[in-house]
Amino acid sequence: MTAGRPAVVRLRRLRWALTGLFALTTALCLAALAAVAAEIDARSRSDALDSDLDRRATGLARAVYYDQGVVHLGPLREDDLTQGPAAVTVVE
Repeated sequence: MTAGRPAVVRLRRLRWALTGLFALTTALCLAALAAVAAEIDARSRSDALDSDLDRRATGLARAVYYDQGVVHLGPLREDDLTQGPAAVTVVE
């Protein structure tokens, strides 16, 4: 029986080594997936912000008009696009 003991010890050591390797591989894959998901989320938020800004600017540009060299901003006060968290500024 003394000849079998080193084999059992090696098998246990191998089992723990494989368990550790599997856990490390899983943790690395999970970290990579989290990084990819964070990048996709950031890009999606940026695209949504750009789209909202473009929609507002296009809609509000139609409400501003010139009449004999004077810029008329009256329609902007009544437009729903000026409401919300984003500040609206008109620069002549």
